[in-house]
Amino acid sequence: METFAAEYPKVVRCRNHLSVLIKPLELAHVDDLVTMLRALPSDQQALLPCDVNDPDYADKVRQQIDDESVYRLVAWHGNQRILGSLAMYPGSSRWVQHTARLVQVTHPDFRRAGIATVLLEEVLSLAEQHGILKVYAELTDMHKEGCKLVKDIGFRREAVLEDHMRDDNARFHKLIIYSLDVATASLLVTERLFRYVRMDYKA
Repeated sequence: METFAAEYPKVVRCRNHLSVLIKPLELAHVDDLVTMLRALPSDQQALLPCDVNDPDYADKVRQQIDDESVYRLVAWHGNQRILGSLAMYPGSSRWVQHTARLVQVTHPDFRRAGIATVLLEEVLSLAEQHGILKVYAELTDMHKEGCKLVKDIGFRREAVLEDHMRDDNARFHKLIIYSLDVATASLLVTERLFRYVRMDYKA
C-alpha cells in the first residue's frame, strides 16, 4: 500500500475543464467522505456495503484504513470537497481472495465528467498489485446510468437476482452483478478515457 500511496496525490483534468485531486482516503478526511455519502439519495446509499447513517460508520471506515481491509481513492475539488470515491473490497475468504468488489460513488452535481472512469483506472493498478484477477460491481435496475457506465467500460453482466432489493416504498428491485477481468481491463478503460480530457501530473 505504501508504494501505491507514494504515487499520489495526482491532479487530473476531466471533462468540462474540471480539475480534481486524486489520492487515497486519509484518516483526517473520513468525516469529509461521510458527509458526501450521507448527501446521496437513499437509493444510492442502499448499494453501499454499510449504512452510512450509522453513528459508528466513520469509525468503521477508519478501522478499514488502519487494517487495510478496504482501499479507497477519493477525488477532491481542490482541498475543499470530495466529489467522488471508489472503494475496493478484496475477497476475504480463501476461495475468493483473487476477487474484489468495487463501490463507486460520484456527487450528483459532478457526474458525466469522467471522475468515475479516472478513479477506476487508478484502482485497477492497485488491484493488480494485490493479485486481484477479477473485480465486480453490484447495481440495481433503478441505476440505469451506473449500469451504462460499467457496461461502456467493459464490465459484463454476470448475474441478476430478482426482487433482491426492497426500497423505502416497499417496491422490489433486481440486483445486477457486473464483472470485469483485470488483465484486460486497462485497455478498455484507456479507450474510454479518450472521451475525456485527461491531463494529470503529480501534485
